[in-house]
Amino acid sequence: MAGSSSKIHGDSRSPSHKTETEPKTVLCCPECDGRLDLGQTQAQCLECGRQWPALLGIPDFREREGSYIQRDLEQAETLAAAFASNHRAELVVMSVELGSFYQDEQASSNLRWQRIRNRQQWQANSWGIAARLDQLKSSISFQHNDVAVDVGCGSGSHLPALAERYRQVVGVDASLSELILAKKLLEETGLTNVRLACAFAEQLPIMTQTVDFAMALYVLEHVMSASASLAEVYRIHKPGGHFYFAVPFRYTWVPPEPHTHVWWVGWLPRRWQAGYVQVFKPNFDFEKIHLFSFGEIAGLAARLGHNRLQFFDPGFDHRFPPVRQKQRLWKFLSKSGLLLALAKIFFRQSIHAIMTRLP
Repeated sequence: MAGSSSKIHGDSRSPSHKTETEPKTVLCCPECDGRLDLGQTQAQCLECGRQWPALLGIPDFREREGSYIQRDLEQAETLAAAFASNHRAELVVMSVELGSFYQDEQASSNLRWQRIRNRQQWQANSWGIAARLDQLKSSISFQHNDVAVDVGCGSGSHLPALAERYRQVVGVDASLSELILAKKLLEETGLTNVRLACAFAEQLPIMTQTVDFAMALYVLEHVMSASASLAEVYRIHKPGGHFYFAVPFRYTWVPPEPHTHVWWVGWLPRRWQAGYVQVFKPNFDFEKIHLFSFGEIAGLAARLGHNRLQFFDPGFDHRFPPVRQKQRLWKFLSKSGLLLALAKIFFRQSIHAIMTRLP
């Protein structure tokens, strides 16, 4: 696994691929940390010789087993065939209709429209994360602006904000079909300093100690191993690098659990949660979702060793629209200490934290 390597390499492309204007990529072989030769249909490690397929220039470092991956590949091929002749908004509709990422053909028409809207409103999402990044930089010392990584970047709505603030950006996601939407966004916005890679968070194809800033917003609750994913993020960071992440709060009162829209799931013992969800959503696989408490997050960070974990309260999360209405409500509550305290208890939706790799 790449996380076991302490080797740091230079440019991960052959000399023939270098240009004066294009930044050196930090993508590497997830098996040996070796340099990569990245092509439109294939990526090859120049150290160990391992090869991976690529689609539209997006390397796919996942293992090729499992129904989820095979289904995602089929949907990605369909989107790739329509890539050149369709705008991103059209590809978004096609993706949702295919059931891409969600694997949920039985979703209601309202839910499908919500998914389409969430992906098409990338400009609003990018504005939200831009404001959050500026908020973080004003409160935490960000010393470098070289390399940033979005772990679980999805259809790419956060990538433009990162690309404006960092010399090189890497978007990583476990869904190749989602990354095709991200690639179309990059093409339509003219961004050239962003690389995309399909991989799991437990084995990131990124060189050791090369990243200044990474983020994973509502990703860790979906991964197979949160501890392995955090260890990988720790590995790729430079000393002094920051990792910003957010996860749904387990013990929320209002609103309902955001994935299932079922109330008070997190308050039950974990062994009962999936069965409880099945009562209301018979086809929903809740076994793959892990809701976190503050103590669990602190424990995971403590096991990594040399880092500093800081929880912070961003107010109402920009991920849940409408942003302006939520901002007005938060401003109103802030005028009363009692109302603000009650709001933090009953309306907490997420845990937000920054993990810093200490020198």
